[in-house]
Amino acid sequence: MSFLSGRIRHSFRRCPLFLLVSIAALVPTAVSAHGGGGPGIIQFDPFIWLALIVIGAAYFYGTGIIEQRDPEAVPTRQLWYFLGGLFVLFIALQSPIDTYADNAFWVHMIQHLLLILAAPPLLLLGTPAAFVRPLTKKPALFAVARVLVNPGVAWLVSTGVFLGWHIPAFYDAAVLDVKIHALEHLCFITTSLLFWWPIFSPLPELPRLSRANQVGYLALSCQPNVILGAVLVFAPHAFYGVYAGALRLGSISPLVDQQAGGAIMWVPGNIVYLAIMSKLFFDWFNEKEAAPQSVASS
Repeated sequence: MSFLSGRIRHSFRRCPLFLLVSIAALVPTAVSAHGGGGPGIIQFDPFIWLALIVIGAAYFYGTGIIEQRDPEAVPTRQLWYFLGGLFVLFIALQSPIDTYADNAFWVHMIQHLLLILAAPPLLLLGTPAAFVRPLTKKPALFAVARVLVNPGVAWLVSTGVFLGWHIPAFYDAAVLDVKIHALEHLCFITTSLLFWWPIFSPLPELPRLSRANQVGYLALSCQPNVILGAVLVFAPHAFYGVYAGALRLGSISPLVDQQAGGAIMWVPGNIVYLAIMSKLFFDWFNEKEAAPQSVASS
């Protein structure tokens, strides 16, 4: 009976995947803007849809195997975190956000923030340690992983990629060429996973920073957002010529469009950093307060 109840519980926990696949099959779609169609509530790029469904299926299959060995190894909240990360990727890449990113710089900045600040933390929070622990059994791969998720390396790589893709020549090329645009998004997602690893690492063998160092890490990391956002807001002219002839939302000028995008990068982007830093700081403070009490009681 306990075996049967466990199977029922695990099947129920797999429901989010079945719901996701059902929605993917039934929801009305429109051709992706990059494919030449008009805007719709939901876009349809078969490669992105297939990638998200395959990743979701692999995740739920893998966590199902893990739960067969240890029913408590994957908390329910982790399933929802990971599904939330996939949902954010879907919103960023297949909603009208992707359509209008070609016509408005400020919408493109919203897309970038979703890919950099929202999806990667959710995916990491949703990844159980057992899912990535096989990496530790392969010395060469593990050695490379240790280098890549080192806080200094992760920060340099992610910041370099973030700033590099906002160089006008690279940015314009990404908007004009769907393949370059896909490469840009892939770079943002992969390097952001490296960046957030020291904060949300699921694997003790590649550990998180201490609370205090996490706060310092994020305080340093938000500065490129501040600097680039300020440059875009206070620039005397628009940098991105690709928007000069675009059908801009609200018929605003390219300069105002750029200023709005810079403000989104500057303010909402840094609110995310500040919110996480505040949570980490209070957790650290509570740990420091609890430490003397635990020592005294022992």
